Amino acid sequence: FRHRVVTGRSLPADQGGGRMADETGCPKCMSMKETNPSLQLRYSTCCGRTLCTSCVQRLFQTAKVVKCDEPNCGMGIGKQNFVRQTYDQQLYSKGVQTRMRLAGTFNQRREDFDSLEAYNNYLEMVADIDWGLSYGNEKEKKEAAAKMRKFAKDNFQVIHSARAHAERVCVHLSPQDAL
Repeated sequence: FRHRVVTGRSLPADQGGGRMADETGCPKCMSMKETNPSLQLRYSTCCGRTLCTSCVQRLFQTAKVVKCDEPNCGMGIGKQNFVRQTYDQQLYSKGVQTRMRLAGTFNQRREDFDSLEAYNNYLEMVADIDWGLSYGNEKEKKEAAAKMRKFAKDNFQVIHSARAHAERVCVHLSPQDAL
């Protein structure tokens, strides 16, 4: 069972681990928000590298794609890969999107299982797939996607039955029941 805290500090180094988004200044030109309140920072989508908008502009003056020079990254990135969201915010958003996608497939409830152990194994599998899709390296993402496809194929009837049950329950709820 994997327990993984999802912040920039707990991820492996090749996924931005060991560094938090620096929201006080640009590490390349050393501009600081204290002395330049209009300083706008951008964060890379590959590893969370922080640069101000001026440094991002300079970085892409001669090439459309550059190799990220953060230790343990080295991914090819373009100007569009520098966004306003900090890396932690990017990871959080990606995790939310992944869980929304997973909810359609992994929709079983405790009462759908013969034992608590079987249900816990199911939840552990879902958590592993969620982590792999949201925060895993490319190999882990592919493996998690394959597990999800296999589960969806092997459990087609159960998934659709659970969806139908959820729809019936939602139809019978009055607005007061939702409160």
